[in-house]
Amino acid sequence: MSFMKVPREVAEFLVEQCGSMGYELVDIRTKPGRTTHFEIVIDKKGGISASECGELNKIVGRWFEKEGMYANGYVVDVSSPGLDRELDTERSFEWAREREVEVRLHEPMDGKNMLTGKLISGNKETGLVLEDGTEGKITVDKKNLAKVKLYFRKKK
Repeated sequence: MSFMKVPREVAEFLVEQCGSMGYELVDIRTKPGRTTHFEIVIDKKGGISASECGELNKIVGRWFEKEGMYANGYVVDVSSPGLDRELDTERSFEWAREREVEVRLHEPMDGKNMLTGKLISGNKETGLVLEDGTEGKITVDKKNLAKVKLYFRKKK
């Protein structure tokens, strides 16, 4: 998918609106086309519900209409980060900092094709620093990052 930069006024509105609702804006992207498509990802402590996503969706739609934006139409999708959602924007990496992540590698490191650990810093443009409970800090070069997502521990 080809995504473009989010207009400043839309980003500012979403940051303010999410903050007033007690949500964290995890990520926002736009995809141009016949209609502009917005993908908005929100979260809060304890997780976000489908009804909360729907509520923000309606608020954004009403704001677009009131401001007369996107006369050619628009699509707004509001969702939670989800466990399988790939971290790929600077904002999503900022949100995931200090959380456990799973990193799939292009080339094995110490014989491993996948690493897990707490995200200390970085993103796909700079590379990552993870904290592993056994090996300490691990640095992963940006060229070796295939996919990064939240790590989900299965209950035994």
